[in-house]
Amino acid sequence: MKIRNFLTNTIFLAALVFTACEQEPPEEGPEIEVSGAADFAKIGKYTSHPLSGNYRLTADVTLTAWTPLGSASRPFTGTFNGGGHTITITSGSGGFFDTLDDAVVRNLAVDVTAEKTGGSVGGITAFVYNSLIESCRAVVNFTLTGNAHNNSAGGIAGMMGNYSTVRGCTASGTITLTAPLSGEDDANTFMVYAGGIAGYSGSPGLAGSNESGCLIERSSWEGTVSATSSFPYAGGVVGYNYSGAVLRRCRAEGSVTATGGHLPYAGGVAGYNSRLDGETGTPSTIEDCYSTATVTAVSRSKAALAGGVAGANAAGALISRCYATGAVTARVAGDGTENLGGSIGVMIAANAGGIAGAQYVTGEFNKPPTISACAALNAQVKGEDSAEAGGASWNVYRIAGAGSPAEQDTGVFTKNIAWSGMTLDNHTGEIAAGKDGEECVAKPAQSAYTVLEWNFNSVWRMGDDGLPALR
Repeated sequence: MKIRNFLTNTIFLAALVFTACEQEPPEEGPEIEVSGAADFAKIGKYTSHPLSGNYRLTADVTLTAWTPLGSASRPFTGTFNGGGHTITITSGSGGFFDTLDDAVVRNLAVDVTAEKTGGSVGGITAFVYNSLIESCRAVVNFTLTGNAHNNSAGGIAGMMGNYSTVRGCTASGTITLTAPLSGEDDANTFMVYAGGIAGYSGSPGLAGSNESGCLIERSSWEGTVSATSSFPYAGGVVGYNYSGAVLRRCRAEGSVTATGGHLPYAGGVAGYNSRLDGETGTPSTIEDCYSTATVTAVSRSKAALAGGVAGANAAGALISRCYATGAVTARVAGDGTENLGGSIGVMIAANAGGIAGAQYVTGEFNKPPTISACAALNAQVKGEDSAEAGGASWNVYRIAGAGSPAEQDTGVFTKNIAWSGMTLDNHTGEIAAGKDGEECVAKPAQSAYTVLEWNFNSVWRMGDDGLPALR
């Protein structure tokens, strides 16, 4: 499969503009107390309530027909302390904010139901640049539809830009993102991103050394994430982790599904984990994370990629000290003859792994990715095809599926373990120490992880269920 073309023939992220300055908290002025819709209506419209203000919420609030605060041209640049109170949004076009830039949001809880066409949606904010979101909670019920590249939905943030941090946040609920499955050419194919915490995290630059500096840490999701389009990316924490973005000490529960007219990516933690092209740029990283989510990728045309931690780990990216327990399925449901958008020459293949659906390098993305010190504890990893597919290629392994053709299948595997009792449907060949890992029991003792250099002093502890839990 010419995975080189996964991105290069389809991605149109240049329309997004992110500010590449270092994140610094804004200067805080006198505190402005707000307690209801009337106060919120003044923000950005009255001199007493500037978008750069220092706000504190003093009561729970319910909002209807809500228009999120800020915009791309006039973002919120102040601070907002929720004081532990909850904003319930029963209808409208999104979460509490539209755009944050050089802002800080803390201690805010939101309960949001929203339907939106196009763009981005997030429980706290749709777009966040150079900002900090900390100790926030979100319960979301999102439906986002559209026919354009880069639509994104997340429980906390839809689209995270350069040097933004989400720390110590939790989100739960249902996120459904839908775009057309087909297009006659690249201009009519759609990459979309859905994640329990963020839809997209990283820089949109495809050349040079434009680093993202984005970080999601100590955050969790519980619920259902689904994305449907030509190229959908769905993840329990983030849909698309790119260009130096970091996921650290995060977890996901529930289910993750990507249904693609062409190439769907589904991962328990991230749909896709990659870096900038060429030799430049810092690899993206997923470290000290876990997922119990059920993960499914279904392709209507070519290849499907599903992994317990990441749908794909590519181009120098790193997955380290992670584990997954949820069932993983990659299914090919079409015969590959339909032109449903995107890369030429991608073979019909089911790519599935307990940690990643595939590891690969392609073309300009010429630094091998790595999976290190991970544990695949999934009950089942399988590849499926339909009668129409007529015999897909199977890239199904306990740790990570394969890239194709062979010269692109150059991922590095270091000190990984996998449950020997895992059910492998359409496993490719004999058990291989690299792609399949070294065998372990269903619930290894702490000593097994200590050998892999997991930190049980400040990062991990053994839970009552016999599995590692984050501190």
